[in-house]
Amino acid sequence: VYILLYIDNILIVGCLDDIAAIKQQITAKWKYKDLGLVITFIGFQIIRDQVAKTLIIY
Repeated sequence: VYILLYIDNILIVGCLDDIAAIKQQITAKWKYKDLGLVITFIGFQIIRDQVAKTLIIY
């Protein structure tokens, strides 16, 4: 699992079970809004390919 935190933005990358566990821990301490799958993050465009297991950042 990778967690990227920038000011008030957080990006969590990993297997779905691990992400769910981390989100549950975050919810226990803080209020947050889940925006779903990432398209852009702090001005970068992010493209995922689940079949090829790649992540491209522009």
